[in-house]
Amino acid sequence: MTTYVYETIPADNSTEPRVFEFQQRMTDKPLTQHPETGEPVRRIISGGLGIMQKGKATISASRNTPRSTSKTLLICTPSSSIRVENGG
Repeated sequence: MTTYVYETIPADNSTEPRVFEFQQRMTDKPLTQHPETGEPVRRIISGGLGIMQKGKATISASRNTPRSTSKTLLICTPSSSIRVENGG
């Protein structure tokens, strides 16, 4: 099952929406009401999280374990990206 993020739709502008998670099948229709309070809700669509790693790796003959010689790690979220470099 997939976990979806929903937020309540406030009746007036002075109330902040409340965010909650709800597990349901991908084939299920999105919720229209909060399961406990009955408030109207909308599903939040986000880009998720992506991690990409580029670089070379070598195998140490004595330990037979990978040893990185250089890496670039890029972490992407819907609102930002962070680049971390390691010259190795």
